[in-house]
Amino acid sequence: MKIRIRPLGSYINFSILPALILVLVMLGVSMFFRSDEIILPELSALSVGCFVYKIPHWTSKPLALFYIPSGTAVIGFVINMFTLPIYIKLILVLVAMIAFLQIIRNNLAPALATGLLPVITDCRSFYFIGSILVFTFLLFLIVKFFYQNGEKEFEEKKGKNTLILPYVILLIVWIVICKIINIPAMFAIPPVIVVGFEYVQNPSYNISMSIRHIIALAIAAFIGTWGIFYLHDFILVGIVDFIVVTLTLKFLNTKLPPAYAMAILPMVIGEHLNWLFPIYVLVMSIVHFAVVIFIKKKQLNKQLIKTKA
Repeated sequence: MKIRIRPLGSYINFSILPALILVLVMLGVSMFFRSDEIILPELSALSVGCFVYKIPHWTSKPLALFYIPSGTAVIGFVINMFTLPIYIKLILVLVAMIAFLQIIRNNLAPALATGLLPVITDCRSFYFIGSILVFTFLLFLIVKFFYQNGEKEFEEKKGKNTLILPYVILLIVWIVICKIINIPAMFAIPPVIVVGFEYVQNPSYNISMSIRHIIALAIAAFIGTWGIFYLHDFILVGIVDFIVVTLTLKFLNTKLPPAYAMAILPMVIGEHLNWLFPIYVLVMSIVHFAVVIFIKKKQLNKQLIKTKA
C-alpha cells in the first residue's frame, strides 16, 4: 500500500502569514508594555478575513476597518466607566453599537466584539484605545494598498435586514437569563455574537453550517484556554492558536474568521479564565445559532405566505 503524503500547503494557506505576523506584533507589544489591554482578539478575525478570505464587504472599503471598530470600542470603553452592573452595561453597549452601525449603514460584525471587549474585561486603560486605533489603522493601510477590491459588489449586497432587531432582542434576553441563573461568563462571548450577527444577514445559513461553526468555535476556545494554562507565552500561544484553528477549519471545510478571535480571547480574560470556558462557548453557540436558524426560517415562511397571497 502506498502512502500519499500531501504537501503542507494543501493544509495551510500561506496567505495567512501576514495575518499571523500582524497578530504576533500586537502580542509582542502587549508583552513589552505588560498590558493585556493591548490585545484585540478580533484583529485576528479581521486580518484573516481580509488577507486570506478576501471578504468583499470588508476589503472593498478598508477605511471602515479603522473607524467602525474604533467607534464601537470607544462606545464600550465609555459605557464601562459608568457605575452600573455588568449586564446593564452590556445591554447598553449592544443597543448603542447597533444604533451606530445602522446610522453609518455598515454592519461590520467584528466591530461588535471590540465594543463588548472593554466591558467583559472591565478595561479602564487607555492602552486599549491606543491599541485599537493603531492596529486597525495599520490594517486599513495594508488592505488599502495590497488587498482592496472594488466597491461595486459591496454596494450591491448592502440593504436593510429585518432580522437584526430580533437578534438584538435575543442577545438581551440571553444576558438577562444568564443573570438570573448567575453565569456571568456567558453574558456575552464576542466571537459567538459576531458569528450570529453575520449569519442573520446570510440567506444561505443552514444547520450543517451551524454545526461546523459550533465545533470550530468550541475547539478554538479549548486550544486558546489550553495554551494560556500550559504554554505561558503569548507569542507561542498565538502561533499554536493560528495553526490549530487553520487545520480545524480546513478539516471542517468551512471559513470562519471569528474562530481565530475565539482562540485569542482567553488571553484577555485573565484570572477569570477556567476550564469551563470552552463549555460556555459550546452552550452559547448551540443556543444562539439554533435561534438564528429558527428566526430565519420563520422569516422565510412569512415571505412564502406573502408570495402565495
